Amino acid sequence: MSSGAGEAVAALFADPARAQIDPDVRRLTPDGFGEQDLIDIAPDRQTATATLPCAVHLETAIGPDCPLVEMARQQGGGVVPRTERGVLEHAYVRHDGVWKIQRAAYRLV
Repeated sequence: MSSGAGEAVAALFADPARAQIDPDVRRLTPDGFGEQDLIDIAPDRQTATATLPCAVHLETAIGPDCPLVEMARQQGGGVVPRTERGVLEHAYVRHDGVWKIQRAAYRLV
């Protein structure tokens, strides 16, 4: 993930220092059409929780470094791609009318 993308993700958090992003993650996609999404907004509308099924697409670099792996990387390879199905569990807080992520967790299903 580029540093610009990391900064953009960190800006979604109430405390950007708590935004820890696994460097192998390439993208997240929703799993299904929202039938299993659970979103609960508190009566005061200042906090909320969400449980969202998703697919996490990852790429792990092949190691150790050697000329063959370096050649593969230069051609867009040199990684092992995989997809995991899991659930994002987020707690949100409203800051100045804007929803921010207070806590984020991911678990495999």
